[in-house]
Amino acid sequence: MLIENVELEYRKQVWSILSRFYLDTALVEGDYQEISRDLARLPYSLTEIKTINKYEVFPILKWNMLAVVGVWDAFDQDWLLEKCYSNFLKKDKIWFRLSINLQCKLFSSIYTRPWDIIAKYQSTNY
Repeated sequence: MLIENVELEYRKQVWSILSRFYLDTALVEGDYQEISRDLARLPYSLTEIKTINKYEVFPILKWNMLAVVGVWDAFDQDWLLEKCYSNFLKKDKIWFRLSINLQCKLFSSIYTRPWDIIAKYQSTNY
């Protein structure tokens, strides 16, 4: 499955914005507002963005949240985009989806925490 250039550009933006959830730093209220605003400007619903996070971003960046000393300022964009694109290509494969669903259960606090906060801004931005 190939992704159209226009969609790829939008998806790259989503990947980059979502990567902020996985930095080894405490996000504050203003960060969540900015993230929510930035995501709302893209042509995806909140449900679609959550799915992109689940299958394309979370699988590679969750480990940063579990590291003793993780990346705290920003992920290398070339690395991030390459890994997320790789997951995009695998996202419809049954074993990949089963693995990610299990990981979401095992690491539920990492997976769900940002969405609980973003939900507060959903009505104003979506």
